[in-house]
Amino acid sequence: MKINEFNTVTLLFSYGSFGEAAKAAGVSVSALSKRLAKLEEELGTVLVERTTAGTSLKLTESGQALFPLIQKLVNTSSLMQAKLNMLESTSETINVGMTSRLPEPYTSAIMSEFMLDSPNTVFFTVYESYKALTRYLAEGMIDCTFLISTSSDNFDDGIASRFSRDFFEVIEIAETDGISVCMSENDALAHQSSVSIDELRGRTLLFNKAFALDYLSDGEKLPFFRVMDISRENYTLRFEECINSLYIRNLLASGAGVMPEFFVKPVPEKGVVSVPLRGWRGRTRLLYIAPKLSTPAVEVFTSFVRRYVRKAGGLNG
Repeated sequence: MKINEFNTVTLLFSYGSFGEAAKAAGVSVSALSKRLAKLEEELGTVLVERTTAGTSLKLTESGQALFPLIQKLVNTSSLMQAKLNMLESTSETINVGMTSRLPEPYTSAIMSEFMLDSPNTVFFTVYESYKALTRYLAEGMIDCTFLISTSSDNFDDGIASRFSRDFFEVIEIAETDGISVCMSENDALAHQSSVSIDELRGRTLLFNKAFALDYLSDGEKLPFFRVMDISRENYTLRFEECINSLYIRNLLASGAGVMPEFFVKPVPEKGVVSVPLRGWRGRTRLLYIAPKLSTPAVEVFTSFVRRYVRKAGGLNG
């Protein structure tokens, strides 16, 4: 078994079709299909359920069970390759951790501007849960991370307090005081100026699995239910590995559910709209966190982030 065979599964899951996944991998659809078939043969199970046309797909029960392990294997392999490239290259590699691609309108702008002044810097991004990223940062597997922290009158997720200011730089990138509900443009609620929590009753609520399981594994309510001070009894929950914005868009556009998001900078998405949710009491922050003792490249990037935020006067959502 080869890493590119396992990576085929993550690409297919993220992009939702052989065509898009093959384009992302830089190979033909036929080559991608052969990689998948070889992996399934070696594992002795079918991972992906193909449609009759063979163009769209979804993970089988076996695929869903194995996907978290496959994702970790691909992430670990990529981190190892990044470390090797750093040793063999004159370029500086900075490994960045995130729980999803949802804050990218902010983070991409920061990293892109930094690379204009430091063209020899290469960013490699690892998508994992909060707990995994906290561990990776402590163990030196990643150099820095962007995390979303939420609090209200009756709830504080405690993300920022987990990092001692004696050892970590914690910089607030942006702050928002609203929750948006992302949904299909064909949804009955899509063209309202705002929606209430009562209007979402009976709906399927989509959540980022990596984010949600940090809380569910501890027997706590999800932050969404904590800050809104409501029960889960009247809602159907669906947890997805929401690591790819295209995959999220396809789910929402198809009407598979609605997604409450604490931190959404409105970005036009085909078939998807974002409607403000009434009744929010609190704030959500996007944080940059990095060890104070780090490589010269990371120290330079941390200083840049601090100047970037100061110059922008805070990037309010």
